[in-house]
Amino acid sequence: MGSGLSILSFFVGGVLLLLVFASLLDPKKELKSSKFFLATLAIAGVQRVVFGMVDLELLSPSLSTFYKPLSFVYFVPVIYHFFFDALYQQEASRRKLYFHFGLATVIAILSMWMNWNSAWHQVVFLIYSSIYFVGLAYLVWTYSTKQKSQRELQYFKTIQVWGYLMFGTFTLIYGFSNFTYIHNEEGLQNELLGEFYGLTSFLWLFICFYLLRNPRILYGEQRLLDQIQRVVPEEIAIWRIKKKGQTSTQDLPVEKLLATRLDSLIFSLKKLEQGWREELLEVPSIKTLAFQLDCPQSHLKFIFKHYSNFTFGEYVNVLKVNYAISLIRKGYLEKHTIGSLAKKVLFNSDYTFYLNFKKLTGESPSEFHAQLLGEKIKSGNFSESGGS
Repeated sequence: MGSGLSILSFFVGGVLLLLVFASLLDPKKELKSSKFFLATLAIAGVQRVVFGMVDLELLSPSLSTFYKPLSFVYFVPVIYHFFFDALYQQEASRRKLYFHFGLATVIAILSMWMNWNSAWHQVVFLIYSSIYFVGLAYLVWTYSTKQKSQRELQYFKTIQVWGYLMFGTFTLIYGFSNFTYIHNEEGLQNELLGEFYGLTSFLWLFICFYLLRNPRILYGEQRLLDQIQRVVPEEIAIWRIKKKGQTSTQDLPVEKLLATRLDSLIFSLKKLEQGWREELLEVPSIKTLAFQLDCPQSHLKFIFKHYSNFTFGEYVNVLKVNYAISLIRKGYLEKHTIGSLAKKVLFNSDYTFYLNFKKLTGESPSEFHAQLLGEKIKSGNFSESGGS
């Protein structure tokens, strides 16, 4: 690898590692949803720093673990898989994490223990990595083409370039890893890897500039979602930033178990609420929510007790009222009655709908609708929204 590429590789790797350290030192501690993204940056950074130092003769090739058999590459597709899973969907269940990382570990151990020859390595890794590549391609394609709500569309526009950029990076890794395995002579492998890390440093340099221009990406989906919500605020504030009240003695074990998942569970609840604002077909229960989020019911009860502005019973009514607000803003009451709206948002009667709407918004449904019409008339958008 030429000295210019060596210097570039070392420089880019150093910048990537600095970005990882900057994320880890984030005072707001919102890293739960971006741990796999940080892992991809760390791997890319370490690889490029090591290869740059080796090529510049600042490090002995014998000390570089990356010149040993490439069993570690079995973990790279897994890390990218969970990165995209968090970016496009939600937090993965522990069983899913155990399965994927366990499978990678078993294959890596077998490859070293049984001392597979190059032909076996080529076949196994080609099949293994191709499964992940096809899975990621399908995930990116389905998320990009599916019909989205207004909020989902805004989020997609924010991450669209980032998602395609990271998928392009994984595509290069997939293609080059298999190409390298085919050329199994050690000296040639080292030369190819050096060229690959040097040349792809241009791509990672672009990623570094993109991150510096969009630093919120470093701090996970939680902060990204918060930024979107500042543009399109929640109709009724549900979640608290700080814990409410002291933890009772009987709740201390639950709080300890929940510590590593608290932010990600609240984030997952927020994502579910986005969908319920667009369409609420049935009222969720603690049991169904616990199943959806793959967590014990006791964890959800603790979250609602200490981090929600409402009890779970009140929370269900908030979901209904937020759905009603969404429908009113879309012009539902311009063609339907308030009684019809009450049934649409799953209240048992017009009266209970009126009481809950008034309690949570400070206005009756008709007052809220009238105020909304007034705002449309002032802004000149009333005729565009379908009113007459």
